[in-house]
Amino acid sequence: MSTSEANVIPAVWAGPVLRRLAPTRITLWVAACGPADICLSLTPPGAETITIELSPDQAGLRCLVAGRRLAYLLVDIALPAPLPEATWISYRLSLRLHEDPQGRWQDHTDWAPD
Repeated sequence: MSTSEANVIPAVWAGPVLRRLAPTRITLWVAACGPADICLSLTPPGAETITIELSPDQAGLRCLVAGRRLAYLLVDIALPAPLPEATWISYRLSLRLHEDPQGRWQDHTDWAPD
C-alpha cells in the first residue's frame, strides 16, 4: 500500500447502524468522516421505492461533529407511508460529504467495496 493510499480516510467509519424500525419510522446512525447530506432509498417488495434526501439543517438528520474527521449522522425519519411488516425491505443509504468538491453521492460500493 502506498503512502497516499494509507492516508485516504474512508467516508464512513461505522454504520449504518439500525437503532429503531417501525412501520412509519426508521432511526439509524452513521459515523462519517465529516458532515454530510443523506439519501435513503427503501424498496419494499412489490411497492414503489421511497427515497428521502436530507441535509443537517432539516428535521430528520442531526450532525454531531466529534472531531476534525468524525461526525455522527443521526437519522430519524417519519415515513410518508407505512412499511410492510414481516418481510425483507431493500435499502440504499448514500452520503454527499460537505467537503467533497465534486458534491457526489457515495454509497457502500464506494466506502466498503468488498
